[in-house]
Amino acid sequence: MRTLDEEEKNLIKRIVEGQGYSRNIVNILDGHCFLEKAIVKIDGARKSGEVLYESHCKTPSSPSQEELDALAGQQNDLLLLLIKYLMLLRYLEDEHLVTLFDPALSSNKIVSFGDGLSNVQHISMPIYDSNLVELLLRYTRKEIIPSPALRDFVSNNFRTLDERRFSKQHAATWTAIVLSALIGIYGIYDGKATSSAHIAEIQQLRANQTAQAEKIVDDMKHLIEAIDEIDLSEALNDGTNRIVRELSALQSSIESLQEE
Repeated sequence: MRTLDEEEKNLIKRIVEGQGYSRNIVNILDGHCFLEKAIVKIDGARKSGEVLYESHCKTPSSPSQEELDALAGQQNDLLLLLIKYLMLLRYLEDEHLVTLFDPALSSNKIVSFGDGLSNVQHISMPIYDSNLVELLLRYTRKEIIPSPALRDFVSNNFRTLDERRFSKQHAATWTAIVLSALIGIYGIYDGKATSSAHIAEIQQLRANQTAQAEKIVDDMKHLIEAIDEIDLSEALNDGTNRIVRELSALQSSIESLQEE
């Protein structure tokens, strides 16, 4: 699965949580600020599209250049949003994460959507990108049905099965490192216990280092739990950095014991 930004995650979440035709891209876009005073109209027969913007000027048939420039900027923002959403849908379809269903089979009908008023004067801004028009014709009429794999992806904090397996393997590797360090510590203590007269001092040091080791093991448990709850990279970076610091402190304590 490719990297997703928050807007794309919200789109996928609405697809997964929606029911029936509410999972249509038109309904998902409903209420977006870019469509507040606009209507997108796509003609399936002519393979053409336009954006109609509300106009309050006296002569909408000949708007000023200033108004046209402002509307061109608004249209550009809207079209970039549509391209982003439609390309994501095409990606999900190509990866077999969604299935498209057309209940009406209406390839030649005019499709329009947006929150602009229909009973006011409009300024028409044509959509010149034929590829975008094709995408709109393909996806605006379809119900988007999420696959079980996509539902699993969302329910696991937008992490794939492979990513979750990797995180578990990473945690297992660190667990092995900690256990190896602990085995080494106890070997040092056994040697010191038979060669030094300071048994009481060594026992106290051993108790302190055992507490350090238990803290490391506890942090390992928290790291494994965090992997299932928060962002993977954040969990691994914070958890492993903390464990490395604690292992370094434990190593320093071992070295001080060896120097006695």
